[in-house]
Amino acid sequence: MTPGCGVVTLWDMLRFNAHRFVKITASSAEFYGMLKIMMPNINVTAMETTFLPEVFVKEMPKVLGDMKIECEESLLLSASDHIEDLLLRIRLPNSGAVTLADYFRFDGELNKRIEHELKRKKFYQLKPDVAGLFEAAEPFGTSVALKFGSAIYDIGEASKCFACERYTASVFHLMRTLECALKQFAGMLGIDYQINWDTYIKAVTKMIQTTDATNPEDRAKRDFVSKAATLLQGVGHAWRNPSMHVGSEYGIDQAGNIFNSTKAFMQGFADGLDELEKKNVRW
Repeated sequence: MTPGCGVVTLWDMLRFNAHRFVKITASSAEFYGMLKIMMPNINVTAMETTFLPEVFVKEMPKVLGDMKIECEESLLLSASDHIEDLLLRIRLPNSGAVTLADYFRFDGELNKRIEHELKRKKFYQLKPDVAGLFEAAEPFGTSVALKFGSAIYDIGEASKCFACERYTASVFHLMRTLECALKQFAGMLGIDYQINWDTYIKAVTKMIQTTDATNPEDRAKRDFVSKAATLLQGVGHAWRNPSMHVGSEYGIDQAGNIFNSTKAFMQGFADGLDELEKKNVRW
C-alpha cells in the first residue's frame, strides 16, 4: 500500500501499524513454539492422541482470555468465537479433552479467521499534513471559538470534511460558518431575523448609515462593520451562492483557498471585535 490518503483494509494497515495485531497473535505463536520445543519429535499420528501438557493447560485460560478481549475490541468477532470454543473445551472437568492436534488446528484456524476478518474491514487513512484538522478542538483558534460559538459545529465539520477530501462538503460548511457569523453579528447590532444572506447584508449596511460619523465610537464601529459587510457581500456572490446549487463542485486547490480565506476572515473578525471591546465600543 502506498502512503497517502484513501480506503484500506485493516489487514493492510496492520502491516505497518501492528501493535494490536501483535498482541493478538503473539501469545498464540508463543504457545505454538513452546509445544514444538517440548515435543520436537512427535509425529502427526501421535498428535491426535497426545493431550496438551498440564502446565500448558493451566496457563491457557488467562492467555486465551486476553486474546479474546483483544479480538473483541478489534471487532474480530469470528476469531473471538473461535477462542471461546477452545476455552470451553479447556474448562471441562477432563483437561485432557484437547490434544496437540486439536491445538494446532485451532491455531491455524485462528490466524486464518483473523486474516479474513481484517481484510473485510475498511478504514480511511488521512494524509499527515491534514490529519490534525480531523481532531482539532478549535481549528480556527480560540478567539473565533469564543466569539462565534454558533459557528463551532460547522467549523469542525468543514475541517473534518477537508481532511477526508470531501472538498465540496467542506466548502458547504465553510459557508454555513460565515452565515453563522453574519447572523450572530447582525444580532449584536440589534438586527432582527432576516430571510437570507443578502437581506442580512442590506440590513447591516442600512444600520451603518444611521451611525454618527462625527462620533469616535460610532466611527470605529462604522469602519469595522463596513469592512465586514463588504467582505461578506463579496463572499456571498463569489462562494456562497454558487456552493448552494446542485452542480457546484470543488477540488483541493479551490477548497483549500476558501478554507484558508474563511479561517483568516473569521480570525480577523474575532480580533476586530476584541479591539473594539478594548476601546469600550458598545453595540
